[in-house]
Amino acid sequence: MGWTFIFSGADIDVKETADRMGIDEDRAYAFQRTPAGIAKNMVIVDECLEAIRKGMK
Repeated sequence: MGWTFIFSGADIDVKETADRMGIDEDRAYAFQRTPAGIAKNMVIVDECLEAIRKGMK
């Protein structure tokens, strides 16, 4: 099993930045730089990690 990377960021083009870093575009998530946006991002990252662990993503 190799490494799996997830990239998230606010106020940037996350897909372009992830691509430059060699991270799959489908694992790049943008969020709003607000308490609610950060909380939502944590939920999205948690769901993504769960899917990766189950071999779904």
